[in-house]
This record gives sequence, C-alpha cells and structure tokens, in this order.
Amino acid sequence: MRRFRHITAAVAGMAVLVVMSATAGAYTRPSVPMTNLSVSPDALALAPSTSSPNGASLFITRTGSDSTPTLSRLFLNDFSNAVPIDIISASTPAGVASTVQGRAVMVAADGSITTVFPSTGAPVAGGPINTGASSARAVAAAPGVGYPGRIYVLNGPTASAGSLIALNTSNDTTSTVTAALPAQARALAIEPTGLHALVAHTFDATLKRVLLADGTITSLSLAGGAGGVDVVIDAAGAFAYVAGIDGVITRVRLSDFTVAGSSTDLGDGELRAITLSADEQHVFASFQGAGSGASSFIALDATTLTVARTLELPTGSNPGSIAATSGYAFVALPSAGLGSITRIELKPDAPTNLSATAGDASARVAFEVNDSQLRNVEYSLDGGPWVARSPAAATSPITISGLTNGRQYAIQLRVVDGLATSVETAAVTVTPVATAAVTVTPVTPTRDAGNALRTRKPTVRGNTIVTVFSATGPGTATQHGTIVLATRAGRARTVRACSTTLRVQKAGTVTLTCRLTKQARAVRRSGAIRVLLKTTFSPAAGAKATGEQVVSLKRA
Repeated sequence: MRRFRHITAAVAGMAVLVVMSATAGAYTRPSVPMTNLSVSPDALALAPSTSSPNGASLFITRTGSDSTPTLSRLFLNDFSNAVPIDIISASTPAGVASTVQGRAVMVAADGSITTVFPSTGAPVAGGPINTGASSARAVAAAPGVGYPGRIYVLNGPTASAGSLIALNTSNDTTSTVTAALPAQARALAIEPTGLHALVAHTFDATLKRVLLADGTITSLSLAGGAGGVDVVIDAAGAFAYVAGIDGVITRVRLSDFTVAGSSTDLGDGELRAITLSADEQHVFASFQGAGSGASSFIALDATTLTVARTLELPTGSNPGSIAATSGYAFVALPSAGLGSITRIELKPDAPTNLSATAGDASARVAFEVNDSQLRNVEYSLDGGPWVARSPAAATSPITISGLTNGRQYAIQLRVVDGLATSVETAAVTVTPVATAAVTVTPVTPTRDAGNALRTRKPTVRGNTIVTVFSATGPGTATQHGTIVLATRAGRARTVRACSTTLRVQKAGTVTLTCRLTKQARAVRRSGAIRVLLKTTFSPAAGAKATGEQVVSLKRA
C-alpha cells in the first residue's frame, strides 16, 4: 500500500514544509539535477535565509539502505553537495519541518522528534523527544504568532482513529490536542493565527479544522472522490488548498470554512505534493500520470485554479516533495538508489537569435523560441517600459510601428507564459528609414501593324489580369507584363508585373490569366499602376503574332 506524507504552507517568518509519497505534452524547462546526495530524498523542508549560515537551504530526510534515518542540508546558493547531519537513530522519518528560527524538526514514524540547530547542524541535547504517537504521519511548526515554540505531530494510523499532539519546545513537554481524528490522517497545516490546524486524510473527502485550544473539530465536505493527501495555507490565512490523491485540488476560504469556487481535476493520475509559489500567485503540484503517464510539475493560478503551466519532469522519474523559492522550484525524485532533486527555473527561456529589419517608421524583429506554451512577447525601446504585443502572440516576427525615421533604436524582447516572464534579451539596434518614393512612368504600347495579335480588352480580377483572344489552331500562348518605375534619384527600372504560358490544343477562344508578382503587388499598394502587357501566340504552323496594350490597375 502506498504511504503519503504531508506538506504545510509558508507563513510569515516561517519555512515551507513539503513531504512526498514514500513510494517510489509539455515543454521541459532546463533544470539542474542534484544527484550527489548520500541518500534518496524523502522529505524537504525549506529553511529561511535569515537563520541559515549559508543562506536559504533545504533539509532533506531519508531512510538509508540500512534502515537508518538521515538528515542532510542542501545550501541553495550554490546547489552543491548536501551536508550530512548526524542524528540519533530512530525509525523511518515521517516528515521534516523548519521552525521560525530555522531549526530543523524531524519526526519519525514512531512519533519521536529530533531537532537540529540551524547554526551548527547539531542535534539538540537530550536526544529524541517521544510524543507518544504510535504512527506519526506529519509534523508542522507553529507560525511566528500564537505558539511559536510549539510543534504539532499528526498521528494517523491506517485503521484506528488518529490524534494531534502538541510539543512545547521550551520544556519538551507534550500534550494531546485531540484524539478524535479520523483514520488515515495524512496532511497537516497550522493557520498563521496559531488558532487552528487543518488535517486532510484519505478516509473520505473531508477537511478537518481543529481548534488548538480545546481540540474541537469542524468538518468540511469536499467535492471529488479520494480524500486529501496534502494541504497548504497562504501567509495571510485567507485560503487553504487541499490536494486529493485522485488529482483534485480544492480551494477553501478560511473566514467561513467553505469551498471557494470550483475544484480542479488534473486528470487521470496521482497528486504527490503541492505548495504555494513564493509570491503566492500560483499553486505548484507534483503529479504522476496514471499507468505509463509522464510525471509533471504543474502550476495553477491560485485564485481560479486554472492550469497556467505544465512542465514534464525527467523521463521515468517518480516525483514527490516540492518546495519553492523566488524564481525556483525544487522537486524530489526518489528512487531505489540515490535519487535526485531537480531545481526548475520558473521563468521561461528568453528569445534567441534576434535580428531587426528597418521599415518605414517601423521595425521588424525576428526571433526564435523553444516553447509551445508561451502566451505573448513584449518589447522595450531604448530601455523604456515594456509593451505587450496586441493581440497576444509569441510567434516570430514582431512588427513595431510608430517609430521615427532616421533615429536608431535599441530593441529588447522578453516572453511571457502563464507562470512568469523571461529575462530580457540583449538589445538589437535598428534605424527606420522612409521607403523610397516611386512613380509609375506612363508607357505606350508598340504594335506590329503587319502582324498584330488582336485581343479583347483585358479585365482585372483582384491581382489577376485576364486576357482573351482567338487562336487559329494549336500552338503556344505567352504573356508578360512589366511596370516602368522612376525612383527619386531619376533612374528608371523595369519591374516584372506578371508572366504566364499556356499550351493551346485547338483553334478557338483562349483565356490567359496573368497574376501579379509579389513585387508588383507591393508597388500597387503604394498607388495605381499601369502594366504594359505583351501577348504572343506562336501557332504550330505559321508565323507568330504579338500584341501590346496598357492595363491600368487602381491602388489596392
């Protein structure tokens, strides 16, 4: 049977606790796998930088191959080696938390608690504290108000009723808050006020709210099938998020303890852990697809619970614990061997291979992206404010209008997805220039009076000139159109306007369609044009006949 463990939310001045399952189409952002662990990661607790000698760090627990529990610290400033911490032997770890002061608190499955000082990494003198719990499932530290010196241990045996136990770290005394929790209690979080605890369990789809003062329990029914395996609370204590093993995430309003909005079902698979982003704008989840489905890191909007981003985790991984700092998420990938921790950069990759082409009071910037989930691209001129493309699109190229001809601009781009905004690119420079003015020089057809091809008056259909004539027999009909342009410098140049060839099978009426070239269409957009149309019919027997005429086309 699978065993699942809990996570708790970050609150003001407190660390994030994230715990994972104990069992082993999307773009994958570049991530850094941390593989040189002495153990396979089991539970993660994020310690604040203010209480850690080397900045923010992760505490990692794991039961070793010899059944000895271990505790290590991974410093996030270099994401290098995990430093082992010697702890007193205990049974399998059931979770780890970090107190307001940054002290690591590890609870074992037998209910014993080992605490470690953040500055030295040494266990607190006196050895593990026995809470009396026979089957501990989770541990959570109280926030910075209310009871900052208390640790809460969730006891949730599979068959019998669970309990919530409080440990006063000032004198190492324990007390039972309530012994009336349902069986299979799995997840624990303490509200920022320190007045209530939230307990999720897999027995049914309900969330329990426990008044810590006297153990009074209030129950809230949740939509969906299987019960909750994770619960997290925002720093303001306004909302809680409950993760069900069947993939359903529910948002709960704590002011009246009701479901806020609709739950979100992530599909066929299992939720392993959830947490909030550092800015609390998103809910992060580790998710294992059913069967051979891919494992994923999923970000949801914290208000609507709509999926903002899906990142596929390494092939074959079995995701568990998840923690988040500003700019990064950390996902534990346990295995029968050493396992790893993957650090995911939350920002999308910036565009690459920028090139800018000058236009008339405009610039065209081409770029490349490697991400199918991007929502928009933004640009900045000369380091000024960022302007979003409208309508939103992240495809190349982007055209920037309203520029001043003759002035050089430094243009930077960045891209946006449903989760974050990329860093900006290096600037590319471009100087818009006015398009050279062209005028169409009138042309006069020259006819071979002795052998002129008689055609009907051509008609214009969009960008196609249609000509009709009578053929005396089989042969070949060709037609070429030209435009004579005069530039501002006084030089004349001829532009091919259209060209077509048709094999005539027998005598009769012949229709030629001559479509304007791309260059001719561009000239026509600047004004009316006059096309010198030369039509030739070369019969299979006899002399060829040629006719010329001028066709006027309005500006298009």
